[in-house]
Formats: sequence, structure tokens, C-alpha cells
Amino acid sequence: MKNPDKKYWVGICPPTEAEDSVAKLKEELKQSIGWYHSVNSKAHITFCEFFDGMGKLAAMEKYLIEFCSGLERFKVTLTRAGRLHKAYCLYPDESSKDTLITLMRNFHSNKPFSTETKSIHPHVSIGRQLDEGKLAIAESLFGNRNFNIEFVCSRLTIRKFNPAKGQYDVYKQFEFGKPIANTE
Repeated sequence: MKNPDKKYWVGICPPTEAEDSVAKLKEELKQSIGWYHSVNSKAHITFCEFFDGMGKLAAMEKYLIEFCSGLERFKVTLTRAGRLHKAYCLYPDESSKDTLITLMRNFHSNKPFSTETKSIHPHVSIGRQLDEGKLAIAESLFGNRNFNIEFVCSRLTIRKFNPAKGQYDVYKQFEFGKPIANTE
């Protein structure tokens, strides 16, 4: 088994206002079904997870500095909710979806190593590992609502798994359009 102290995640962490909007939805679901996996997880869009070893973390940091230097900020709008396997999620509108999928594919096409997980399906989970009954309750709560959770995506983040909390903490953030420092 891989060491959870060396588990990392890469993706998008929305700003506080969007994070708070998702937290309210998670709390609403918790009031209806009780505790569930990811109820305490902060809003995020996952690109990948990996375990550090043999310089993987340093390689990912170097890659993200370079990758993010060529990116420009863009708006993301989450407009609808629905199922994804055993999860209930928020999904971006078509414009945001297209931009996010392109970003995710570009990220994966040149990343320095294979990762444990890889996503090119942008979504923000409200609840994960839900059984059929809990998914039906989530559907009744959120399925017919129109959402308009907007944020500007301006960076990618590496988070490190914190086994004591069972959640990820922000490790390092990489701003879009920031020039690469001259190392000569």
C-alpha cells in the first residue's frame, strides 16, 4: 500500500465565495441524509492524484510552473447538478466545460509521469460514495434547480493528503500567466 503521507492531488480550487456556495449544498444534503463521504471536502475540480516518490512532487511542481505560465484566466459557471456513478455533482455550462476539458487534456498530454487517477470530466462533487437511496434524495433536492455558481479560474493547485483529517490541504498554488523565473 502506498504511503498516504505522500499522496498529492492536482486541480482547481475555486475561490472562497464559490467554495462557500458548494459547502451550503453539502450541508443541505447532510441535513437530509446524514453524514456522507466528502461532506467536509472543499469544492474542487480534480485533474489527477499521485504519490510522491523518486522526485515526482518536484517534477510536478516544475511542470505546473511552466504549464501555468502560458495560461490565461477564464470564467467557470456551474449551472446544473446530476449523477456521476455513485456521486452527485455540479456541472459546468457548455462554454466552461469546453474550456475545462481542453485545459485538462493539455495538462495530461505533457505531464511528467503517469498518475494514479486522471480526469477529463470537469465536475464539482456535492456527495461521493452515495448509495442509490441517497442519490435519489440528492436528485430530489438538486435535480430540478438551476445553479449559477461563477468563479474566475486563475490557478492550479497541488494539495497534500492529511491523514489526520482525511482531507487534502493546500500545498502550493500556481498562478496563470506568471512568467517563469530566470534561473541563470
